[in-house]
Amino acid sequence: MIEALIFDLDGLLVDSEYVYQKGWIVAAKNLDIELSMEQTQKWNGIGLTGIQEILLKSVLSSKREFELLVEELDKYIETHLHEIKLKPYALEVLTKAKEQNLKLGLASSSFRRQATNILKPHGLHDFFDSIVTGDEVVRMKPDPEVYLKSIENLKVNVDRVFAIEDSIIGGTAATKAQLKVFLIPDQSLSNKYSIKEKSQVDIIQGASIILCKWFFPTVNCF
Repeated sequence: MIEALIFDLDGLLVDSEYVYQKGWIVAAKNLDIELSMEQTQKWNGIGLTGIQEILLKSVLSSKREFELLVEELDKYIETHLHEIKLKPYALEVLTKAKEQNLKLGLASSSFRRQATNILKPHGLHDFFDSIVTGDEVVRMKPDPEVYLKSIENLKVNVDRVFAIEDSIIGGTAATKAQLKVFLIPDQSLSNKYSIKEKSQVDIIQGASIILCKWFFPTVNCF
């Protein structure tokens, strides 16, 4: 019997990826760094540590430059939080899950302050029994650490937990934590996952329909 669900945040519960991508572009421009939307679109689910590694191999020469870039990004996000909207049925799914007495965890690559600033205005924060963010782990997704900490916090057996993710990187992290994964790709992004990429993840097939029937049994789930 399933006792808990662990959710990703960005791109799954909230439509935030475009705001982050635009934020990186604006931040880079403010510092005279060349960065394209095509580059930022490949960062879905990576987290700041992973992005730092990518940029240090390409357009940045020091970690200090990256710190300045993140500071500019934070300024942009702070002033554009109003553009981050809930994904369709996010609130309804969390509500139904709580009605079924499921424990809920959040495993996000976003840092705690950013996650809180998104969760609270949308009324999502108090749904979660555990919140683990990118600044609270040593290794980011696709490493399983954020999921392993979430499972530990929820105090449930790994075979009684499902993960819900929008990215292959996040799904890989969950799979490495021995979780089965509902993979619901972010429809706001243009990138599509190949069969080879999907093979890295222990995917529950037909995720959207299964979740629809689970939480909304009276609805015609196409």
